[in-house]
Amino acid sequence: MQKPEELFGRYIWFVNTLLQAGDEGLTLAELNDKWCLMPFSGGTPFSRTTFNRYREVVEEMFGIIIDCNRATNCYFIANPEMLQTAGVHTWMLRSMTVAGVLQASADLHDRILLEAMPTGQEYLQPILDAMAHGHVMKLKYLRSFALIQTFRVMPYCLKVFRQRWYLIGRNPAYRDDDIRVYALDRMMGITETDEPFDMPEDFNPQTFLRDDFGVYTGGDTPVEDIVIRAYGRLPNYLRSLPLHHSQKEIDTAPRYADFSLRLRPTYDFMQELLSQADEVEILAPESLRKAFAKILRKAARRNKSTR
Repeated sequence: MQKPEELFGRYIWFVNTLLQAGDEGLTLAELNDKWCLMPFSGGTPFSRTTFNRYREVVEEMFGIIIDCNRATNCYFIANPEMLQTAGVHTWMLRSMTVAGVLQASADLHDRILLEAMPTGQEYLQPILDAMAHGHVMKLKYLRSFALIQTFRVMPYCLKVFRQRWYLIGRNPAYRDDDIRVYALDRMMGITETDEPFDMPEDFNPQTFLRDDFGVYTGGDTPVEDIVIRAYGRLPNYLRSLPLHHSQKEIDTAPRYADFSLRLRPTYDFMQELLSQADEVEILAPESLRKAFAKILRKAARRNKSTR
């Protein structure tokens, strides 16, 4: 009997092989030729029944539709744009792909350098259970300065940002529109209560943080049209890893590129720009440019040579 991780590995191989084939796709025979080269095949081709089962499973698991060009009898991924989204299906596929590759290369473990992952993922399941049941949770949470507090939270949704998991929800002790963000790696314990709650009709997880950078809301900070000029290597970096979903490249020159963004210029966003201070210039709005320059002057004074 095949182990679940072995089946997942085959499904992922199936998707990635068709994805690499592009719009032209592969015939069943061509796909089988590639299959037989893989260690897990044992050199034995798979049947059309197996192919159809894999086809159904990847659509159900990942939302990926595999279609057939009747003119060429080639199979291809009909919705490759699905793999460009930030949805759960895409996240699962990418995570499983990386896990499969690393597992297959376990003998190279001392040459694969990984970043330490924050703790807290053990709370994912109890949070998801409380979300599914519509129950309030009792949360034991480590706030700043080593202060541990216990309070109730209505779990609205989960978000990942830079390899950290966050819970977005509301403490019933605060007003209805006071929705807060809690890092899972600062949780000390979770208990699901029997107290029910209803998701507010006007709360949309997909748009809640749409105008913010990262996971922390800007509160009453207004949304602004921001233009930054990137120099050196930064333009290519921003093209490959945009700061925000609203980012657009609006001007390109030999020495720089200008990007526009529409978001709340919160403290977190400013810190992100400061991390690239030697290669970034804020063109608009003027108020943000002045605030940025003020921080840089303060940093310059603090780091001025004492010699």
